[in-house]
Amino acid sequence: MNEFLKKIIVEAGDAAFEFQVKAKVEYAKKSATDIVTDGDLLSNKIITDAIKEKYPEHAILSEEGDHNLGEEYTWIIDPIDGTFNYSKGAPLFCVIIGLAYKKEMLIGAVYAPALKELYFAEKGKGAFLNDQKINPSDVTDISLGFGNAFTQIGPKRLDLLSKFTEEAKRRDFWLGSVGVLGVSLAWVADGKRDWIVSRGGSIWDYAAPSLILTESGAKISEMDGEPWVLKDDVNNILAASTNELHEYLVKMLK
Repeated sequence: MNEFLKKIIVEAGDAAFEFQVKAKVEYAKKSATDIVTDGDLLSNKIITDAIKEKYPEHAILSEEGDHNLGEEYTWIIDPIDGTFNYSKGAPLFCVIIGLAYKKEMLIGAVYAPALKELYFAEKGKGAFLNDQKINPSDVTDISLGFGNAFTQIGPKRLDLLSKFTEEAKRRDFWLGSVGVLGVSLAWVADGKRDWIVSRGGSIWDYAAPSLILTESGAKISEMDGEPWVLKDDVNNILAASTNELHEYLVKMLK
């Protein structure tokens, strides 16, 4: 299954990247930035057709197709993560695929075709970038690291922003976003970023990256520090490179 996953995610990602110059928005979902392009549909078809042919008995849960979180083997797919970037011609987007068994992640991959970065993890076997083992940074102090925040801001979502502004009154720290959740999470796993706070994503955003983070040695949890579990509804995640930094962020966000 490992090689099958690597093959289909690269095939789908490269096809979407090649198609990007002529991709067009098919429709919007919840907002002007929550969109579906024909590139999403192309990637989804490549992935799901391959799974149905190779593993017809497996369930499929995809952002742009089937929504069946099975009790046995389930492939969890985001055919293009960062669709808004993709629709604007920005090269930073990725494909996310994971395989769960009885709602426990077994393998997961994130592929950013423009960067030629393939992140992969297998439960109990570690995390890898282009077949090289990865680990998070050793940053323990928020002021010495670089973090990402991934959330929608609005009148009903000011509480998270207020936590960061309160912290900024006490000390300097770096905070940004690249608009691609899968890449942002994977970058914590290999030390390109030191922490991330994300609120409001879906199961296909987090399933595979959660395994990559855990297998790399990063610390992940819910926003309140409770253990992170795979669930088929709105998800949140807090990930940090070290236990010390994670504990600090949990306290900061309370």
